[in-house]
Amino acid sequence: MAELPAALLALWNDVDPAADAAYNDWHAREHVPERCTVPGIFWGRRYGLLGGSGMPRYLTLYGLREPAVLDSAEMKTLLDTIRKFQQAADEGSANRDWNVTTNMVITGQA
Repeated sequence: MAELPAALLALWNDVDPAADAAYNDWHAREHVPERCTVPGIFWGRRYGLLGGSGMPRYLTLYGLREPAVLDSAEMKTLLDTIRKFQQAADEGSANRDWNVTTNMVITGQA
């Protein structure tokens, strides 16, 4: 039987509707699987708002062995790698919000 998570990480986000298809593909094929490589992150699930105009439209949940997983060396390495990529890709905007950056890449603005 799979181990049950002791903690959840919940993230809400949104993206320009014009970039929805590309964003959803990237999120499902790269973003969530990449985070699930960190030991202690059991799974990632994403939910979308059906209809309406509420924002943000997406909720992603990650099942964690314990909250300390977020402070692990493996998680820090993953986040450092992402930050280095962001800064190299857009040196004039260090520490840009990841959702903004992702949306810019998907829509061809970066």
